[in-house]
Amino acid sequence: MANPPLDILTDHARFLEWQRNNPGVPIEARGDSIVDADLSDCDLIRANCPGAHFRMTSLQDARLRHADLTGAKFENTNLSRASLSDARIQGATFLHANLSSADGSSANFSESSFEWSEGEGLFLQEAKLVSVRFQNCMLDRAFFASSNLRSTTFRNCHLKGTSFRWADLTGTSWHYSRIDSNTRFDGTIWDADHDAPNDGSDVIEVPRFNRLVNWRSARVIGHLPLFAGAYILMTVAVSIYTGIAWLNDSRIVSTFSYPIPFPPRLTAVLWGSALLAVGTTIFEIACPPRVKEFSRTQWVEELRRPGILHASDSLSRPRAAFFAMSLMFPGAIILGVLFIERVIRGLLATTS
Repeated sequence: MANPPLDILTDHARFLEWQRNNPGVPIEARGDSIVDADLSDCDLIRANCPGAHFRMTSLQDARLRHADLTGAKFENTNLSRASLSDARIQGATFLHANLSSADGSSANFSESSFEWSEGEGLFLQEAKLVSVRFQNCMLDRAFFASSNLRSTTFRNCHLKGTSFRWADLTGTSWHYSRIDSNTRFDGTIWDADHDAPNDGSDVIEVPRFNRLVNWRSARVIGHLPLFAGAYILMTVAVSIYTGIAWLNDSRIVSTFSYPIPFPPRLTAVLWGSALLAVGTTIFEIACPPRVKEFSRTQWVEELRRPGILHASDSLSRPRAAFFAMSLMFPGAIILGVLFIERVIRGLLATTS
């Protein structure tokens, strides 16, 4: 059977009628320009459209499995919920396209370009995306699991809640892209030739709340050897408090003048050490090992490991990070003020 005339592609009803009369015949539009067509919910399996230019066209819910779209251009085209699995889409261009919730699993998008496009919920499991360029794209909650993303660029992209689990991310770059605590990088592959210091992970953006509340910030105090010291100081303070209270109740030592007053700063020491002890405990338990053991500089500059992993771990478990910081910092401030006051008093005493 012959392929449909191009003018039919712009008439939804006529095209559906042609498909009913020609079941199983794929469309062919090599290098053709398809403008203002409505191909939504159409069966375009094995379509042969290399180099085609789709402009202001609706392919919403269209079935394009195993299609050849090599070098095609999708401009102001709606591909939301379209099925592109196992399609050949190498070297394609997506400009102001909508791929929200589209399924491109196992498709080949290598050397394609996505600019100013919408891809929220885009499903690209086990897809080939080598040397792809994503720029100014909305990719929140997209799914790139087990895909090959070598040398792919994400520039100024929204990646909140996006999953890259088990994907090959060697050579990727992330300049000015946005991630959050739900962006996943578990089990990702990074070969030794990944240029960690220059992959743009130092200029990624995070939610405003997480700019201050994260494990990197908590590490300022958490990585200091304060864990055991805080508990020892709290134990000493509690012991002194308990001992004085017991002596005042029992009055067992007759030579003492009762009631024995509590040291004026003992309560502050107790509160400061208690806050610091609980905060450092949360830090020790909840802080990811990568952040706990290494600063970003050590991780990237010395170990040459991807900074995006360190950033992602820093944003994980945000509630635990908030509670750890809310306890550690006040506790450290209280004890620090007491220590500085004691030092100043000692200096004044020696000079008088």
